[in-house]
This record gives sequence, C-alpha cells and structure tokens, in this order.
Amino acid sequence: MLAFLKDTMPITVSTQGDSHRIDDWLLVTEIAHYGSLVQAAKARSLSHATAFRRLQALEQHLGVRLFDRRAGHYTATAAGEALAEAGRGMQAQAHAALLRVQGEDLRPRGLVRLASTEGVIGALLLPRLPALQRALPDIQLMASARNDFHNLSQREADLALRPATEPPAHLIGQRIGPLRHAIYAARSKLARFRRAPLAEVPWLALDDSAAGSKALRWLASQVPLEQVTLRFSGLLAVRSACTLGLGLAVLPCFLGDTEPALARLGEPLADCDSELWLLSHPELRETVRVKAVREWLLKTLGTERDLLAGLRPLQA
Repeated sequence: MLAFLKDTMPITVSTQGDSHRIDDWLLVTEIAHYGSLVQAAKARSLSHATAFRRLQALEQHLGVRLFDRRAGHYTATAAGEALAEAGRGMQAQAHAALLRVQGEDLRPRGLVRLASTEGVIGALLLPRLPALQRALPDIQLMASARNDFHNLSQREADLALRPATEPPAHLIGQRIGPLRHAIYAARSKLARFRRAPLAEVPWLALDDSAAGSKALRWLASQVPLEQVTLRFSGLLAVRSACTLGLGLAVLPCFLGDTEPALARLGEPLADCDSELWLLSHPELRETVRVKAVREWLLKTLGTERDLLAGLRPLQA
C-alpha cells in the first residue's frame, strides 16, 4: 500500500494483482529522473504516445497531478516525487535481488564425489580437508576408496585422484606430480632389518586386488612370496603394520615419509615410479562445484610435489 497526499486527504493505492500499475510507477520514476517524457519513454522502451497515455491514466486513477509541465519540462509534484521514490526503491530491490541470484549461481555449492585410493584419501587428502572447508564452505565432499577408474567412467564420481602412468584417453587428466616409492621399516627394528638380506626378512604388502601395481610386481621380483607374511587391502593398514615392526614394506613416499615411526631404507625405487593424476569426466569438468574442487586440489596438492617425489625423507 502506498499513500499520497492531496491537500490533507490520504489517497491509498493498492498494487495487489496490478502489474500494469507497477510499470506506470516505474515510468513516473523515469520522468522524475529525466524531467522529460520523451527520455522517460525511451528508457522504458515505450512510444511517446503510449507513455503520455499511461501517465494521464495514472493521474486520473489517483485523482492527483503527478507533474507540473512547463515548456516540455516535467517537474514532479509532492505526490509525483513520492511515487518516483517508491519506484526507485523497487528498482534498487530488483537490482540487489539480481546480484544475489547471480552470486548464488556462481558460488560453488553442493555435492562433489571424489574417487581415490585409501592411501591418498587417508594420508594426502584428509589432513588438508580443513583448508578445503574454509575455502569452499558450501561444498559437500564425498570421498570413496577404490583402486580403479570404473567409478569415474560410469559417472559414479565427479573427480578421481589416481596413481597412473597413462590415464584413460576418454577422461580429462591433469598431472599433479611424480609418485615415488621406497622401502620402509619401523625405527624400533631398523638395526635388525638393515643387517638382514631382503629375502630373509618378513614383508608386508597389498593383497591380490592390487596385482597390477608396480610396487607389488617389484616385490614379487625380489623376494619369494612366502616372505610376504601379511597382506592387506589398503596401504594404510600396510603402513600401520610396518610401524609395529611386523616387516618391511614398499610404500609411496608421501605415506612413509610422513610417519615418524618409520625410516626409509635406501633411495626411492625407480621400477616403482608412477604419477598422481587428477581426472574428471569431460561432461562434468566445467560444472561450477566440480571445477572449484578440481582447481583447489590442483593448487593444494601441487605444492606437495616434493613429498610425492620422495624429496622430504625423515632422517633415520
């Protein structure tokens, strides 16, 4: 409801269900701004005749004069200025609402599904998730551990962090950095394991679900299978067993070099070299939420290339 004063009598105008009246108020706002019916008509994409008829009809409807006309110049009366002010308020609110809507559209929000290995999620990603939550507070991240590319290819995930030498051609891949492996032992058993030949000490490894991994192939070429006394489905379990002194293990350097209870035996193993890739499906890579998480991962993990490459060993 808007009230306009004529003499001392209030005249009340209802806007409910009358979109034409709102357009007329905005026309009044433009006339008050330009002081010209011609310019106001152009601003509202109206002909001069249509603008004139609308103004005349509005004044008749309200029973008040909204403008004084002198030599083609329009000067708002008190009632005209009140109506123009209401129109300016509507314009400002509409503009603010548009900015909010555009901002919401551009702000990354919603669920992003990330597929990776247990080791990458637990040791590389998990410690950095608080920073992700600060940077992208409206993102929900669901990380699932699998050792293949199937879930990304089948659209079961939006992004994948995978060790690979050559990612599948149908996926969009960005290389984060080299991924190197080394032999690790518990510091508490370091002296014992250093003295013994590799084939005479107990070993820890992944189970047959990782049969295609370079680390497992290297181990099979060095020691008899009976020396691998414990096998697990994930590298975090292998690392935990290694810290307990249950045997030697070939681990990614980002797993072994960040565990104070472990010491590296020798340099990284060239035969186990791989790379860490961030992969996305071509149809999803430009989605706002997926793009935001992908760029954050590239930037954050890109600063850890030395760790991935085994260039930050803890001193034995």
